Amino acid sequence: MAAYATAISKGSVKYTLSGWFGGFSDQDDNAKLSVTFKSATGASVGTSGSIGGVKAADRGNTTKFLPATKAGAVPKTARTALVTITMQWTQGFYVDDYTTI
Repeated sequence: MAAYATAISKGSVKYTLSGWFGGFSDQDDNAKLSVTFKSATGASVGTSGSIGGVKAADRGNTTKFLPATKAGAVPKTARTALVTITMQWTQGFYVDDYTTI
């Protein structure tokens, strides 16, 4: 992000967070994707919120992927970004959530 610091400081840089989220059959195992924007000193200066969290009912109790997208402005003082995928096991013997970003 260092190459874009001037544009970021002006508030003219946007981000798009997107991915495909799914799971197995009627299980509610799921994954969420989020970004934490950090200043040059490492302090958090904003978050994207999260996308994903697809449950079995969202998928019609079938094994498949669903798209998710969220867009916003990169905070003016952001200089790095931490991308996090959180996977949650709810039932079964394995974490059966699927993600592609």
